[in-house]
Amino acid sequence: MTENVILTVRGHQTDLGEDATTELIAGAAYYYRNGKHYILYDEIDPESGEQSGNTIKIGEDRVDVIRRGAGKVHMVFEKEKQISSQYHTPAGVIQMEIFTSRLRTRQEGENIETEIVYDLHMNDVFISECRVVIRVASKEKAELHII
Repeated sequence: MTENVILTVRGHQTDLGEDATTELIAGAAYYYRNGKHYILYDEIDPESGEQSGNTIKIGEDRVDVIRRGAGKVHMVFEKEKQISSQYHTPAGVIQMEIFTSRLRTRQEGENIETEIVYDLHMNDVFISECRVVIRVASKEKAELHII
């Protein structure tokens, strides 16, 4: 795959009967080393306007999502494991627990797709059931459908 890619991250959260869907589409840098896919991209916080540098590292049985900036976090997803991390916000630190029930990655030619299904708890309180689909495609072959 080429170094310049299009990253699409689509998330769906269900909490106490309410649903929310978000989607991010960004240009990103891609490389593959030591059996892992690395995707690096920048994101602008819509509220503060602050930029964060982000990394997604996709391995065979683990995905790391690392965000640097005002909302600093390192989330780790491993199937059938509960993993704790800290979410650093301008208002303080929030303890997070993530239990991943599904983690699947497929690669077909110039496309990579990773699906993660997990439960999110913050400060020992259930927040939501989440599903995230991460898609990576070379810029030359990316198919974007904006509605």
